[in-house]
Amino acid sequence: MKTLLYTFLFTNNKVTYSLLCTPITFIASLFCIKLCCQLLNIQNNAKKNIIASILLSSSIIIGKMIVAAPYYRIYSILVYPTIIFFIYKVSITKSILSDVIMFLVVVIIDTAFSLLYYNLFDIEDLKTGITIPAFKIALIFTMTMIYIISYFVVKKLGIQINISKNISESELRRIVFLSLVGLYVLTIQLWEAVYFSSQLSPILILSNIIAILLYFYLSMSNIIKIINIEKSNIHIKALKEHNQTLKNMNNDVRTFKHDFNNIIQAIGGYIATNDMTGLTKYYNEISKDCTNLNKLEILNPSTINEPAIYNLMTSKVYLAQQDGIETNLYISIDLSSLNVNIYEITRILGILLDNAIEAAKECNEKLINVEFKANPSNNMKLIKIENTYKEKNVDLDKIFKKSYSSKPGNSGLGLWEVRKILNRNNNLNLFTTKNALFFTQQLEIFEL
Repeated sequence: MKTLLYTFLFTNNKVTYSLLCTPITFIASLFCIKLCCQLLNIQNNAKKNIIASILLSSSIIIGKMIVAAPYYRIYSILVYPTIIFFIYKVSITKSILSDVIMFLVVVIIDTAFSLLYYNLFDIEDLKTGITIPAFKIALIFTMTMIYIISYFVVKKLGIQINISKNISESELRRIVFLSLVGLYVLTIQLWEAVYFSSQLSPILILSNIIAILLYFYLSMSNIIKIINIEKSNIHIKALKEHNQTLKNMNNDVRTFKHDFNNIIQAIGGYIATNDMTGLTKYYNEISKDCTNLNKLEILNPSTINEPAIYNLMTSKVYLAQQDGIETNLYISIDLSSLNVNIYEITRILGILLDNAIEAAKECNEKLINVEFKANPSNNMKLIKIENTYKEKNVDLDKIFKKSYSSKPGNSGLGLWEVRKILNRNNNLNLFTTKNALFFTQQLEIFEL
């Protein structure tokens, strides 16, 4: 019996490996996924976790059976982020970063424990070790325990890696590229280190792996510092915009105060002559100035508490005022809590507001209403932009097509660009309607 068990565990047999490793691989996959979701703040539930774990563990078992050992690591690098991307509907960046987290654990375990298990199982090198079920089971069991312990520690401490919503597309591409290069280098280095471990000094192998991990960490840290500098620049720009707003408000208040005596005297003149028609007209003019002054108060960073959106709204409100357009802004949500890439949302808002201004300035009644609000029943935030418009026959089915425009000389690329951004984000939807008075664009942001 003892001889049979020894033969079962130490003889190259893919069926044996599959039978013994399947339940352990599933548990390892489950806690690896839960760890990544916790660290990257990925919304998850039991159903998604189980589906993703079944797919991942099945891919691992099948991959080890049909993919040659030197290429298995590359195969696993591609499989894991693909599953995360499609099951959890997250960005490519988060999918790849989750792959980085998973792979770093693998690097540490394979490097550190392979050398330990070589001595324990009296194995000369990896080429021999990968044919022994007991060796591979010991490695995956160790990995499973580390994933489980890491998950509960990270959850207990509430550790999370927050990806800023202000990251531009170029910075996101840089992070993705660096992550892919880092994974590739780690894969090759890991394979060489473990495969030739019998020919190399353990200290040399370990120091080499640590050097690569350190270089990878420093590279990512530099990118994060660049991102923080960009965020600081955005904040400084927002403060400059707010300062300009305060100057405008102060000038309007000083002008109003300077004219106050004249205003009172004029009102007294209308009352003395009992000219109610003139008084009504004069009152409407005063009311209009007061309304414009009050509207400037909402252009405040404490209300529009997302710097990029604040800069955009401030510039567009001023632009609309220059064209004589009345702009009403209503904000009832915390803009810093929007579950969306701010760079992309400002691109969408900029295009929609430019279109609204272009349409409204051609009308006799020049009016734009912008509203930021929540819809708790559908778990989403809404950004609604409505404007008066002259071209009532505008075709809602064609406006998002490339090069379509109702204006001569216009490129017609604005809404086409909006559609491209929407297609890249599975939690964004744009609902376009029109009626006799308003053309309306309602952007829906779902909380995944």
